[in-house]
Amino acid sequence: MAGAAADRRRFSNKEIANELSISVAPVKHYVHHILRKLQLCRRAQAMRRVRQAPWLAASPPLVRQNKQN
Repeated sequence: MAGAAADRRRFSNKEIANELSISVAPVKHYVHHILRKLQLCRRAQAMRRVRQAPWLAASPPLVRQNKQN
C-alpha cells in the first residue's frame, strides 16, 4: 500500500503525485477509494489502523502462475 507508506510521512496529495510523476486527481481518487474500502473518513484514521495492524500496509508477494494450455 504505497499510499499508506507515503502518508506515514504525512505527504500531501501533491507531494505523492510529484513522487509518482502523475497528476493530483488520481492520487485523490485512490486515497478516497482506499478510505472507503476501509470504511474510514480521514487519513489519520487509516494511519491509526495501520499502526494497530501493520500487516495492512505490507505488500503481498507477487506470485506468477504458469498457465498451461
